[in-house]
Amino acid sequence: MKKLNIGIVGTGGMAKIHATAYMKNPSVKVTGVCSITRELSERFARGDWESVAYSEGDMEIVPLYAIDDVYEGYREMARDPRIDAVSITTPNALHYEIALEMLRNKKHILVEKPMATNAADAEALVAEARRNGVLIATGHMWRYHADVEFIRHIVQSGMLGEIVQTKAYSEHLRWAPGGWFAERAQAGGGALIDMGVHAIDTARYILGDPDIKSVYASVGTRFTNAEVDDFGQIMIKHKNGVVSLFETGWNFPVTSGGEASAEFWGADGYARLFPTSATYRINGRWGSFTPDVTEAHMSTMPYQRQIDDFAAAAAGGGECRVGFEVGLNIMKICDAAYRSSEEDCVVRF
Repeated sequence: MKKLNIGIVGTGGMAKIHATAYMKNPSVKVTGVCSITRELSERFARGDWESVAYSEGDMEIVPLYAIDDVYEGYREMARDPRIDAVSITTPNALHYEIALEMLRNKKHILVEKPMATNAADAEALVAEARRNGVLIATGHMWRYHADVEFIRHIVQSGMLGEIVQTKAYSEHLRWAPGGWFAERAQAGGGALIDMGVHAIDTARYILGDPDIKSVYASVGTRFTNAEVDDFGQIMIKHKNGVVSLFETGWNFPVTSGGEASAEFWGADGYARLFPTSATYRINGRWGSFTPDVTEAHMSTMPYQRQIDDFAAAAAGGGECRVGFEVGLNIMKICDAAYRSSEEDCVVRF
């Protein structure tokens, strides 16, 4: 079979994680790269980049082979008929224009979260992908974590009974990202679309992506001097009756939970993600359970599984776990949270 030819847009840390995962997949080849300068692109293509330090990671993030082609920009990559699919790993504000160009040229795309910086742009990208018969996926890689699957199975199988409420967290302890992450023009938002999206998407995935009834939020800048938000408290009411609370932020003196940590209260039990366990009744007796094999919280394996799923869907014409509306729905929630905070109102869906 012909290998799927992959282009990488960007040369930062996420580009290296994507490239390494693609290179470990025998069904694809990383064919080209482009960045803000040719020098950065050429260094990346040669494999002249340091190993990425990834906390608790279990995948070595180093290049396995040199990349053949360096493009002057993303438009040149988009016009190359040899490129089948593209990973977009640039600052958030560039996601929309790059993704749109790739979709118009019938490239499958995996765009790092957030899909765009607002729901209107995300909706336009999904429509363009469907119009051109190509796949659009967003980097919500927690959907591929083994512990997430463990808790999702428990929730979906009804072991906790009817779910009443959830809480989820994505918080940095005593540090905050710098560079473009803290600049409104490049990031489009702060901790909410950087970290909060992981908490929101992971909890909703475990719940089965229920329809949303309303969003109420308080989002602001309290712990840093960033141009963007560094904390958020979001409440989502789902149409199935579940109430979900989310905390997100940077530079907290104490955190309630790390990235994508979550709790689930059911009428008949409770489950916790990171650290992962569940407590529920079997034959009238309470018991506590943990996965037979746990995966490190910040494992790199979810990235590998996400890349493999995306590549298989792009090659086979199907969908993947993070495809189409996944990224769009998260942007709708983020838009609603920002609006709710600004106007001090409940946003109804």
